[in-house]
Amino acid sequence: MTKRYVGIDPSSMTGFFIQDETGKIIVETDLFYTYRKDPERMIYIAEEIIKKLNIETDIVCIENFSYNSVGQGIDYQYGVGWVIREHLHKAGFHYYDVSPKSLKKFATGNGNSSKKTMVTPIEKRWDYKHPSDNVTDAFILAEIAKAIDQGDEYKGLKAHEKQVIKVVKDGIMNMEQWKEVKPPPWMNPRSKYYFKREGLGLNY
Repeated sequence: MTKRYVGIDPSSMTGFFIQDETGKIIVETDLFYTYRKDPERMIYIAEEIIKKLNIETDIVCIENFSYNSVGQGIDYQYGVGWVIREHLHKAGFHYYDVSPKSLKKFATGNGNSSKKTMVTPIEKRWDYKHPSDNVTDAFILAEIAKAIDQGDEYKGLKAHEKQVIKVVKDGIMNMEQWKEVKPPPWMNPRSKYYFKREGLGLNY
């Protein structure tokens, strides 16, 4: 079965890109529904993404949050990002979180590149250009998914691209297993706070 590589860039307009192993474009679009209230709009976008995915063939990369960004739209970016992740998780998809710096480094070799300076390297490297920054980012995420899957067989794999693959695969957000987090001391069944919270008398 032919594998497919998926890129998702959650934003005010969510970039969404799917290509197959041959590079054939399956989906190439911005997802936005300005007439819907949140969280309805976020849920709608997530559902549209899930409808187009295939659990048996798809390898998914999603852009991680831009933690240093500020502005009115940041709350929406976090909201739609988590709603999409929740839908992916419930549908049984494993996905790779890719930081904005890793995305830029894969595309240009420089993790601090601006949107404008990314256009030419992307066009030169992959012969790809799109008027939407979000779709362009989603395309790069799909290429990262392909590179993760193909490894050294990825066409023309460059040193900085290989570094990004390693960083993404080793990233804390992409760990297969997490260490169990211990509850705070006040939740210990032998704690006086536990008995008080549960309305129980102290019996020790």
